[in-house]
Amino acid sequence: MNDIYALDIETAPTKATNFPYALEPYRLKQGLARVTCITIAGPGDPVTLHERANNLENIKDELINLASQQVVCQNTVFDVAWLIETVGYEIVSKIKWRDTMLLGKWIENSQERLSFSLINLITRWLHEHPMFEEFDKIKNDNVTPGENYEYWLRRNVMDSILTRDLYILMMKHLPASCRRGYILEQGNLAPVARGWVTGIRLNTEGAKALQPRIANAKTGICDALGIAGTVLGSPSQLSNLLFNQWGLTGISKTKTGWSTKKDDLARINLMMRGTDVGKRLQMVMDFKQLRTLETKFINGILDTERYNLGPINHSAPRIFSTYTGRFTYSSNYTRMKGVPKTARPGIATHQLPRKGPTRSLLEVPEDRELGELDAAAQEMRGMAVAANELTMINHFNNGVDLHGDMAADIAHEDYEDFMTKYRAEDKAAENFRYAGKLLNLSCQYRIGWKSLMEKFFST
Repeated sequence: MNDIYALDIETAPTKATNFPYALEPYRLKQGLARVTCITIAGPGDPVTLHERANNLENIKDELINLASQQVVCQNTVFDVAWLIETVGYEIVSKIKWRDTMLLGKWIENSQERLSFSLINLITRWLHEHPMFEEFDKIKNDNVTPGENYEYWLRRNVMDSILTRDLYILMMKHLPASCRRGYILEQGNLAPVARGWVTGIRLNTEGAKALQPRIANAKTGICDALGIAGTVLGSPSQLSNLLFNQWGLTGISKTKTGWSTKKDDLARINLMMRGTDVGKRLQMVMDFKQLRTLETKFINGILDTERYNLGPINHSAPRIFSTYTGRFTYSSNYTRMKGVPKTARPGIATHQLPRKGPTRSLLEVPEDRELGELDAAAQEMRGMAVAANELTMINHFNNGVDLHGDMAADIAHEDYEDFMTKYRAEDKAAENFRYAGKLLNLSCQYRIGWKSLMEKFFST
């Protein structure tokens, strides 16, 4: 692997700020953030380009020379996104990008919350490296981006050298059965990075138009129940209302009392269906759903417009975000200390409701179309191929909807009769298929029996 290269970028805000502009590559063209230094480590001596040397513009030629080469980074989407904003996608896309963070997940993935940060990967894999002690110390220093120039320059060089050495070592431990999957995943790094900086236009006028409709619907529910919205919006007050005043029996408890989480209420609602209290509970659940739509998406869109200085969604992509390998988006900085709550780069794009007006609030330029791709039963297809399970493979090849097949069994109906109802958008058939999908994924692969019991009534 002598032809492997590694690249690391350091960034900083153009002016002192509490907002994390140095983490947002689209801020480069807004003039709110800048690249301070870039180091490329290869078989020979590392090449460092930085502001004080006035040679950052040379990065274009350096990247052109790396076309078709394997270049590894830590959290590659971040570095690639900054490079796209700096030199353009055409040059960046010709490089074979690799990611040590994602490689670590392929090798060590589990339900345990392991950290795949560079310092943790180096500690686990390269603790005997001659640079380890200095690297460990420098990573633990709390230095603000843009301050202490020599610190960031040294850190930049060390990051690139150690990332390259880490990748070479870890690739030797990647199971042969995972190699194809890893390489296929890496092929998406540049397109995902481009999607991040390009963003998706948000229809803020549409979001504003929905605000009074949602407010009126919430008010109608409160009036019908004779309960203040503050009560329905407070977990502790709602718990008191449901389980003390209305006499319902809870499912699970929190530190403060019976839980009012969605899954529990859905299960209680099923048991109380047809009763007066069941009807009132359904109204409470409708209120909570409206409140989620309002705070998470409608207000989220408007907050995003203010923070991003325009109606563009820039949620940060998270490849291999869950232990099952799912792709998600990060829409806030709630886990980062000292970041203002108004920092809202986007909405939770991966959690858009299946139905309702939210998806209509995503816009594209007139000459483009916005597509949403979802591989049908992708987990089950993967399992069928990996296990060489001929019955499943034959079903897929013959066009059988395996979630629909399971749903037909649950509903005690013939498969073809059931699918006819489902294709006609029969509500009961749709709900049965959700149940079939959940049962397939939970029993074969995804969640345990406790989670199955909770999710079965709310999916």
